[in-house]
This record gives sequence, C-alpha cells and structure tokens, in this order.
Amino acid sequence: DTKFLDNINEKFVELNAYNHPLKRNATVDDIAPIIKMLISKESDYINGINIYDQSNIIIKNCNFYGGHNAINVNNIDKLSHSNLIFKDNYIDGKQNYNWWAGDMKEEATEETTGIFVQDHMGSVFIYNNTFNNWHGGITLYTDSSAECNGSEIYNNQFINGRGSQIEIENYCSNSVWHHNLIKDSDMGVSFAPADASNSNQPCEFHHN
Repeated sequence: DTKFLDNINEKFVELNAYNHPLKRNATVDDIAPIIKMLISKESDYINGINIYDQSNIIIKNCNFYGGHNAINVNNIDKLSHSNLIFKDNYIDGKQNYNWWAGDMKEEATEETTGIFVQDHMGSVFIYNNTFNNWHGGITLYTDSSAECNGSEIYNNQFINGRGSQIEIENYCSNSVWHHNLIKDSDMGVSFAPADASNSNQPCEFHHN
C-alpha cells in the first residue's frame, strides 16, 4: 500500500489483497526490514542458490552479491546425478578487506565461498566466471574419489580474494584446472589435501 498503486485499477489492488493469506497488501513496514537485512552483514549466511539433490543444472549470466555461498551444491552422493555447469556469472562476495585467515575459527574451508560443491557424484564445469571479494572462490569438497570426477575449471577470474581462491579438498579425480587468473588475493590455491591416487588420468593444474 503505497502511492505507486494509485495508477492501478482499484479492483486489481483489492483482488490482490483478498488472495493474500493476511487479506491485505504489503506495506513499507513489511518490506523495508527485509531489504535492510539483505543488504547488511546479517545476510552473510544466506546462499544465493541452493542446489540439493539435483542433476543437469546450468547457471549462466547471473549476478550474485554477498551472502555465505553464491552457489551452494549438496547432491547427497546420488550416483544418478550428472553434470553441473556454471558459466559467465559475476559473483561478488562483498567481503571486508580487513579479514584474516584466523577468522575462520578452525573451520576446514573458507568462511564464504563463491561456488561450493559437495557430495556430487558427477562432473562440474565452471568457466568464464568473475569472482570478486570472496574468502574462497571455488571449493570442490569431496569425501571420496568418485565425487566431482571429470570436472573442468577454466577461464575464471579471482580478484581481491581474502582466502584460498581455488580449493581442492580431499580428492581429485580426472579433473583439469587451467587458464584461471588470480589477482590481488591473499592466497591462491589450496590442495588440502588432493588425493589423486585413484584417478585414471593425472589431475592437471596448468596455465593458471
């Protein structure tokens, strides 16, 4: 209920209110606190997109600003799940430059991450994205050599990162990381560890 409804037919305004569970339209007092929270530090543990138990997903040409993870994947180790493609996105973590590694409070991964993938039994293709002001840029967090098998991460830019911009956690299988640019970041790459002993082909990290 604002002046912006003045040019809308009264019956449409009344119908919208009638169809709402509260039988009224939203007011400024309803909306303003939500917007204030979303643009504040209080939104830090909100993810941009949650992918849970899904397959064959493409996310492209999107802009993400702030939050905990821009793209958060948990595919619960289902064998039927296949390719994920994330390309041509701008992902800005809006993190404070005065952050230090000790702030992770003994966590195994970065506090915030642009793209975080775990328990995914298929491949992940991440390319042509720009990451700015994140603690971590891309993390493939695996607990078996079958996860994220055959992934390729390339042509991404990481700028003003506060932590490890590329993190390969635990296992790496038949994957290639190449032609990525990391600029003005506190840390570049973390192999923490990256066990490739069960990989049919060597995992490659080149031309970055």
